[in-house]
Amino acid sequence: MCYNKNMTTTLQRRKADTELQSWVALIKQLSHQVESWAKERKWPVTRDYKQIEESRLGTYKVPVLNILTPSGIIHLEPVARNIARGDGRVDLLSWPSLTRMMLIRVGNLWKIKTDSGVSWPQKWNQKTFVALTQQLNGN
Repeated sequence: MCYNKNMTTTLQRRKADTELQSWVALIKQLSHQVESWAKERKWPVTRDYKQIEESRLGTYKVPVLNILTPSGIIHLEPVARNIARGDGRVDLLSWPSLTRMMLIRVGNLWKIKTDSGVSWPQKWNQKTFVALTQQLNGN
């Protein structure tokens, strides 16, 4: 019996490790994408790191971006991998308006939702990112 319990625990840990590695890779890919879009527009970007702790995945670090746009600051901040109705969440926060949009990972796509959970009609891409930065800061 102890053998089966240890084996099950080991398999669960391996699955969680694989899930964590995939999630962190997605966050790094998203951060790189957003950073390159911002730099194409000559918007200054600073990168920091945030530590997240999730019961199933443990503790891990992910990049956080601060983007200085003409209308204010946009903060790209990962929230968690394990969320209801999705496969991960990253927030787009704006300053000074304090408005937030959520990027929810659903399957292989990032879906955009308002802070109140309403789905955004446009797909996540560079054009939408630029439009959101303007709308988030009230322009």
